Amino acid sequence: MNIEELLKDLDKDLIVTETKKIEKTIYITCEISKNASECPFCNHSSNAIHSKYIRTISDLPIQNNEVKLLLVTRKFFCSNPECNNKTFSERFGFVNPKAVKTNRLINYINGIGLRDNSMDAVRTLKDGGINVSSNTVLRIIKKTETNITYDAKNIGIDDFSSKKREIYNSIITDNDKHKKIEIINSREKDDIVEVLKLFTDVETVTRNFSLTYKNAITEALPNAKQIVDRFHILKNLTDDLCNYLKRTVSDRIKLYKQDDFNTKEVLTKRQQDKIDTANRKWELIKEAKQLYQNKHTKTFIAKKLGITRVTLNIYLSLEEPPVKDSNCILDNYLPLIKQCIIDGKKTKEIFEKIKASGYKGKMTVLNMHMKSIRNEVKNNISYLKRSKIKKLFFYNLEDIKNENLKQDLIFYLNQNEELKKIIDLEKEFKNILFSKKSDKLELWLEKAKQLDVIELNSFINLIESDIEAVKNAVIYNFSNGLTEGFNNKTKVIK
Repeated sequence: MNIEELLKDLDKDLIVTETKKIEKTIYITCEISKNASECPFCNHSSNAIHSKYIRTISDLPIQNNEVKLLLVTRKFFCSNPECNNKTFSERFGFVNPKAVKTNRLINYINGIGLRDNSMDAVRTLKDGGINVSSNTVLRIIKKTETNITYDAKNIGIDDFSSKKREIYNSIITDNDKHKKIEIINSREKDDIVEVLKLFTDVETVTRNFSLTYKNAITEALPNAKQIVDRFHILKNLTDDLCNYLKRTVSDRIKLYKQDDFNTKEVLTKRQQDKIDTANRKWELIKEAKQLYQNKHTKTFIAKKLGITRVTLNIYLSLEEPPVKDSNCILDNYLPLIKQCIIDGKKTKEIFEKIKASGYKGKMTVLNMHMKSIRNEVKNNISYLKRSKIKKLFFYNLEDIKNENLKQDLIFYLNQNEELKKIIDLEKEFKNILFSKKSDKLELWLEKAKQLDVIELNSFINLIESDIEAVKNAVIYNFSNGLTEGFNNKTKVIK
């Protein structure tokens, strides 16, 4: 198939007179073979040529090469003496007068522009050999006439702002065909009702919790089932729970485990060093014993371990580690001392506390050990941010990969029973929302009311105010995801 045959799709009378390629652009010189043309003003035919000129028209690319039609256009004298125009330029069915793109190229750009946003459309078109700007894409979209049909059975409605906090619009989409139906330059009830009444076969309408949309749908489409979008339901729930956290939990929480405090002795650095040395020595003794059991001579063992035979004989006679007693008079009061440190008390205050509990020692003993005790407490305290607790509203505890964070969250939840119950309620609600069993919703509401949490009660009131639409969200698969997607695309285009 040659280029002339390809151009026959534009007009069967189109003939090619010359073709040339310069870099990534193909230039095709062509003209109409008919001798006469019809005057667009009086519809009389004329074959009296006045002059010729060339129009440069962009067409669909060929193998990613841009195509430019150098269209020889004739100017005719009008043969009708009563016509107000003495001359006219011939018209072509494949390109509009004064247009610089063929109709099929415009339709192609329009289709890509409606599918993507204008910036993505420019990149897609450029990859295919069509160089246009985002403004050109938008201009073509706006000029293209669309026939709106109101036969959709399942629709979605949502609002978006064309000027933030000032001008709001509404968008209606077809949830079955995944298409935008209409944009209403308002979100007032009367304007919404006027458009919704044009729909004749609507069965379901997805929306957010907007009272305006609820009342408008009830008035215009009384038989349609209203469905609150699941995303908006969950967003309201998590927003309320985050407000609960902000009210009841500080930004950073100090975590400590008192059980660990009861098991450790008070050890100064000097005592600890002695224990560490004794442990290393015991490892050496065990190695010496093992070599001796393997029938090695004492001379060989002493040389291998770098010790004298006298020391070796002592090592071989020991049956347990040579650790001296490290007990301290403060050991019995260690949990109380550590709790006082956590509470921010000073050394003198701590001394008075343990003295009241039966301590008979002196202040100097406490002073000698306070640094090591404080370091031990510091090393065993962790801090948990409120933002990390918030993760529990969005992820299951077992899905958190950071093991230290997971353990801190488990420890904190064991201390905060109310939060633990709230998180369990939230997980239960999410399961109900996707269970297709709307009867469980009433039971959940009763259980949630028993906690009597301000923020949770706010969410319960919201659900009860629109209970039928929320139940429909449990039963039906429809959501406002498609409508939100068109909203985002419209914002990008805007």
